[in-house]
Amino acid sequence: MTATQKRWMKIVLLLAPVLAFGLVLRERASWRPRTLATYEKAVTSVAFSPDGSLLAIASKQVQLWNIETRWLERTLMHKDGTVNSVAFSPNGRILASATATQYKDGFAQNGDVRLWDTFTGQLRRTSNQGKEACAVTFSPDGKIIASANGINSTKNDYTAGEVKLWDTHKGRLKRTLKSTETRMVAVAFSPDGNMIAGGEDWANIHLWDARTGFLRRTLQTTLNDEDRN
Repeated sequence: MTATQKRWMKIVLLLAPVLAFGLVLRERASWRPRTLATYEKAVTSVAFSPDGSLLAIASKQVQLWNIETRWLERTLMHKDGTVNSVAFSPNGRILASATATQYKDGFAQNGDVRLWDTFTGQLRRTSNQGKEACAVTFSPDGKIIASANGINSTKNDYTAGEVKLWDTHKGRLKRTLKSTETRMVAVAFSPDGNMIAGGEDWANIHLWDARTGFLRRTLQTTLNDEDRN
């Protein structure tokens, strides 16, 4: 990794998912802002590649920017829907994007997780979720992809959020972890890969055993109904 890449690994990203239509980078040492790009649609997610050389920016499409040169390397075209989340695999060779599709009355009726080759920009695989795909992440060893999924209003399925675990290489669904309240909007693995945390729209956090799918614990927040709305 070059000195420039090491320096930019320490930057802070300022991102307002609903209001921001551009991305501003600030170098931590000086807090000097640098505008990397501007967009017609809101920026919804950002992610660094493991070596810090690329920055993925999700909006209507996904763009991969070279941090050192500040050149746009490639655009990963999403012909329909909105990209809610992006994540790099631990080796940096794959980028996963979680997408919401088939909007009706302001609600997504479907969604998918797409795997992209970061070197060629080719779409490797699409996994249909049956619901809005809100977030996506890789396990620390890169063997599993976890997707946090929302609701499907066409089926009056307003309370069946879930986290799905997928085999990265074969694309096979390994397990579905059900929510007890509403849609799942966030997901993360523990550093050792043994636990999965899923965040609900109503702010409860579920902790599952990654190997067995057993629900270990639910952390309840103190948000009242007004805060939830």
